[in-house]
Amino acid sequence: TLIREENSHKYKNGSLVLIGGSQGMSGAAISSLLTFHELGGGISLLLTPSEKTVRGVLKKDPSLMVNTIPESADIMNIPFVRKTSVLLLGPGLKTEECPILSLPKDKFCILDAGAIQAYRNIPLHDGILMTPHTGELENLLNTKIKSIGQGISLAKEYSKNFNTYLLWKRHSSFLIDPNGSVFLWERPEPKLAVMGTGDLLAGTLSFYLSRGFTIPEAVQLSLSLLTQAAKKSKSFATASKIRKLLSKGDD
Repeated sequence: TLIREENSHKYKNGSLVLIGGSQGMSGAAISSLLTFHELGGGISLLLTPSEKTVRGVLKKDPSLMVNTIPESADIMNIPFVRKTSVLLLGPGLKTEECPILSLPKDKFCILDAGAIQAYRNIPLHDGILMTPHTGELENLLNTKIKSIGQGISLAKEYSKNFNTYLLWKRHSSFLIDPNGSVFLWERPEPKLAVMGTGDLLAGTLSFYLSRGFTIPEAVQLSLSLLTQAAKKSKSFATASKIRKLLSKGDD
């Protein structure tokens, strides 16, 4: 985690708009949001298609800002959305409920889970990071991945064609940038192979991007922190238990 300056304010500590939490999947959005704040994020807004999610989030923590998703054309006109530094679309979000926005070039944006397929084959920009696991990458590429080499080759082509970063999440992960460069994370941690850790990663990435790190830096820091937290956990912990270890540093 990063130490806050004594004269810091909530926006300086990181701002995030998260669009997610369809009915029945609010836990994913909440997990990403809490990860962002527990690492030190200053202010956030959750936009959800579900009134039930709004009530559930406020019941869990009434200090959080949450509302239903307005019409797509109105989202970017919300004052807080215009002011925020990071957009995170997808945690716990059904693809058919994902708004298609003209993603501004002055903000980082993460397309995760349900948002990945929603933005398939749409030209993006180099401040955007897609975070598919293998199944989601196959859907994005519309093909079965038969080897690592084939997957990387196709992912490089996609990143170049649509001008986006692409993080292929697997036991050893690959980050591909829009120029075709490939970064390898080769420190697999079996304890992360549990449902919900992708939501932790999305929240962690959002935090580091909101604090001014580049996408490659944010990916390296996020994967390092998650691996470190998972290694500390006793036996095979749930994602919620791993989340509670993220902010403990080297304790």
